[in-house]
Amino acid sequence: MKPLVPGNTLNMVNYILNHKVGTVQDVQDAIWLIMVGSTDLAGPASPTAVALANAAITNGAAYVPNSFGTMAVFYVTGPTTLATTYQSASNQLQTLFFEVPVPLANNSTPTLACASSSGQAGTSYSSALVANGGVFPYLFSVAGGALPPGLFLNPSAGTITGVASTSGSFSYTAQAVDSSGNSATNTVTSACSITISQPVTPLALVCPANLTGQVGVSYSSALVASGGTGNYSYSLAAGSILPSGLTLNASTGFIAGTPLLPGSVTFTGKVTDTGDSALAPVSATCGISIVGPPSANCVSISAVQGRAITPVTVTGSNGAGGSYTFSATGLPAGLSMASNGTISGTPTVTGTFSYIVTVTDRNGNTGTTTCSSVTVTTAPTPLTLVCASSIGQVSVPYSGSLVAGGGSGNYAFSITGGSLPLGLSLNTSTGLISGTPTSAGTFSFTARVVDTTDSVLAPATSTCGITVAAVPSTTCAVISATQGVAITPVTLSGANGAGGTYTFTATGLPSGLVMSTSGTISGTPSVNGTFSYTVRVADRNGNAGTITCSITVAPPVVVSAGAVGTGDTATIGFWQNKNGQYLISIANGGGTSTALANWLATQMPALFGATSANNLTGKKNSDVAALFTTLFKVSGTKTNAQIMGSALAVYITSTSLSGTDALMVAQRTKFRFNSSTGGTGVKTWNVGSYGTAIGLVNNQSYTVLQLLAQANLRKQLGTFDSNAFNVIFDGINVKGDII
Repeated sequence: MKPLVPGNTLNMVNYILNHKVGTVQDVQDAIWLIMVGSTDLAGPASPTAVALANAAITNGAAYVPNSFGTMAVFYVTGPTTLATTYQSASNQLQTLFFEVPVPLANNSTPTLACASSSGQAGTSYSSALVANGGVFPYLFSVAGGALPPGLFLNPSAGTITGVASTSGSFSYTAQAVDSSGNSATNTVTSACSITISQPVTPLALVCPANLTGQVGVSYSSALVASGGTGNYSYSLAAGSILPSGLTLNASTGFIAGTPLLPGSVTFTGKVTDTGDSALAPVSATCGISIVGPPSANCVSISAVQGRAITPVTVTGSNGAGGSYTFSATGLPAGLSMASNGTISGTPTVTGTFSYIVTVTDRNGNTGTTTCSSVTVTTAPTPLTLVCASSIGQVSVPYSGSLVAGGGSGNYAFSITGGSLPLGLSLNTSTGLISGTPTSAGTFSFTARVVDTTDSVLAPATSTCGITVAAVPSTTCAVISATQGVAITPVTLSGANGAGGTYTFTATGLPSGLVMSTSGTISGTPSVNGTFSYTVRVADRNGNAGTITCSITVAPPVVVSAGAVGTGDTATIGFWQNKNGQYLISIANGGGTSTALANWLATQMPALFGATSANNLTGKKNSDVAALFTTLFKVSGTKTNAQIMGSALAVYITSTSLSGTDALMVAQRTKFRFNSSTGGTGVKTWNVGSYGTAIGLVNNQSYTVLQLLAQANLRKQLGTFDSNAFNVIFDGINVKGDII
């Protein structure tokens, strides 16, 4: 044992433990203050904890607990100093620190009692040397001899624990030294020994070796136990039974008798060591199958009158086993059974026949089996073959069958000339032609069928054909469209397939346009851009084809609503200097507001939304300011900074977006911004000759919000012209004239 820090710290801790006041937390905090010498707790220490620590500093330097008081002890292992943070030091204290009662002073000569003198190899051993008298605590040791291999002495507690690995008798001299410091009286020894016995072999139980018996035939086998003392008592577990007619001898484990009924029985045997009550009984789950008398399996014979059958052989089972011998009665005239069970011959009559097989096992036991599976038919009629359905369609699953007649009914089909339509295949066993045609046209082929069980019958052939129609189709319509202007309705027409009436559906049309089931596209587009849409056309039978078309919706022609002028926006240099950065930071109430960032992410998701490289979703004003600075500092053309600068001006100049609190109003006035409900967003800018480069019309005026939306759209479509957008937004920002 040792204190974790030098000086009289341990005495101060002892003082706290013997003068506890307040909660457990108060006491723990007071000890921590003493041990670490710091007041830097995770949270402020309570006045109670501080007072208790101060009292320990004043009174605890030489404090010695009274008998039966409390004494702090620290484990030998671990750090020599505590960590300087409360939580880490607290965890160390809980691991290294414990309290023990102060023993009553005792100056008598100590005595020492040996640990338990017996154990067993392979089994856990736990005992202790016991010292009395003298002055606690004691230091224990082995002064001579040795403990059994695998056992170890705890020098402070006197405990001997472990698992002995070797049997035998082991002598040793135990020694205890008390804490009195009197060398003449503080040491005591005792001659001790521990005898380790051999481990007892555990019980084991093996199921009977003979797992099969026969009804009416004497049976014998046994449960076999091992291990323990060799004195056994056998029984069946509760609920277990032996096959009917068999019994278990409790003394010998012998199972004997004459089985009465066939079947498989699973039971649990149990053995108890009557010579060692400490050994737990052992169980084993076993099974015995009782078979019936000899029997034969029936074989099916399908024969044709006047034709030799393919020989078939019955097999035997049960009884005492083979080799089995057979005989039969009742077979059709012309058929016979050999002693090995083979039936052969040429039937001379027709009909269905039952026959009786007598089977004899190797011990001469006999059994009979009645079979009713011989059918003799007359000679079959000639084969015929009918073609499959002659109509199919490209991309539509086809299913039709060649139909054979006559013969035995067991057929094999093939194509011997021509070919099936591409995508179709023939099942040679059933005659089914199936698949999905991939090419239109008329296909001729020769089909053939043979009787697989009657090679005498001539094959049958037929010349067949399948016509495959093309997939229903349509052609894309040419549509002239402008956002906000109703289009002139256009109607698609269908072709191919099974013919009309055709029905149409479309997906992917611009918002505001719809397609009727008759194929008419109409409506007023509410968005602009280039859109791909898919048309599905179905023929009168419901077969369908698809085609992908494209439509371009031009942006609306914007009527001038007042052009961007001085005081409406700012050069991009403004937004990256301290004035612009400050103006961003106070939007909507201050630095923690996320309104500005979410507006940018929602209005321009391809530029600032979750799918962009500059995602501002849920970000604060400080994140917006930092992003602008990053975009501004790129080398070369600063297109993204130009676009974001215009967007910031739209937001700041719109009182409905950035607010009307006094600080924002004052700052907008200070920097000479023109503010209104709509802000700069409703002001217009003529795109000049750069309109077509960004998907708009040259020399047309658009609001700043429309131009921002177009920048987002072109980024989303992957058609973003960086140079064109840089020229346009640079003009807007310079025209705004706030530096």
